[in-house]
Amino acid sequence: MKTAPKKKSQECAPISTPEEVAASARFQRDLETRGEATELTAEGKLPPKATHAIIKKPDGTRSIKRGRFTLT
Repeated sequence: MKTAPKKKSQECAPISTPEEVAASARFQRDLETRGEATELTAEGKLPPKATHAIIKKPDGTRSIKRGRFTLT
């Protein structure tokens, strides 16, 4: 049986329309409101309830990176 070749990690396309910018900001706010997106602990780990890490960039902007699925 032949297996499918591994796909390379895909980079997200840059956000270009005002609707996409608004949707991205809303998604980030919703994750933070529910406590699913937080900064990493001092040990560099996600808190138990968090699923996404907030990454601060040197230029002051923030991005969100998925860390795991929910732990229930």
